[in-house]
Order: sequence, then C-alpha cells, then structure tokens
Amino acid sequence: MKDIFGFVRQRQNDRDRPGYETSESYKARARDTITWVWLDDIGLVDRPGQYIRTKQEKLRGLNLLRDYVQSVARRLGEIT
Repeated sequence: MKDIFGFVRQRQNDRDRPGYETSESYKARARDTITWVWLDDIGLVDRPGQYIRTKQEKLRGLNLLRDYVQSVARRLGEIT
C-alpha cells in the first residue's frame, strides 16, 4: 500500500512518544466528554424555530451539568 501522505510513518513515530494511547485503550477509558446531544437532553440547548427551553428546564440542566463536572473532578482527584 502506497503511503503518499506519510500517515503510516507519522503513526509509527507517534507510538514512540510518551503518552501514546492505542485506540483500544482510548475506547476503554471512562468518558468525560460533554456532547451537544447530552446538553440538549438535559435542557441546556435551545432549538430556535422549534423549541425554546423554559427557565426551569435550563436551571435543572445547569444543576445536572454542575453535578457531572464535580463528579468528574472528584474522580480525577482535582477536588475532594
């Protein structure tokens, strides 16, 4: 297979660097990512022209987001 853009060589170089993570280990890690879909699900994203969240929905969403961020920070040892 011809590697015209050097992607294979770059991946090989990256494997030797500190902190390299295989795709399997990345997928096995705990998910700390906050996605737009989740923010929409908890009521923090308005959909102009379709649906505007009420103040109550947004406050509930902010509380859920705060709790989630705090739990991630505790798990990572950033706060006690």
